[in-house]
Amino acid sequence: MLTNSTGIHGPVVAEHAIALLLALAKRLPQAMQISGAAQMVADQLWHDQPRPREVADSTVLVVGMGGIGREFVRGPKRLA
Repeated sequence: MLTNSTGIHGPVVAEHAIALLLALAKRLPQAMQISGAAQMVADQLWHDQPRPREVADSTVLVVGMGGIGREFVRGPKRLA
């Protein structure tokens, strides 16, 4: 018996990629590091470069349009 699981990981990996994109845009790793040092997180993040940014209306280059790339471009499914 030969099986294929094409498309099974696309949605979950694409959602993870979107989550990482947002985490990097909002500088969450730096925020966690600063918060552990008991400093003013928002103030320091805002004045350091690069500043946190919105991703709305941004352009993203997707290399490869396999199952993950297609799901990433489609974006998260809306909950009804």
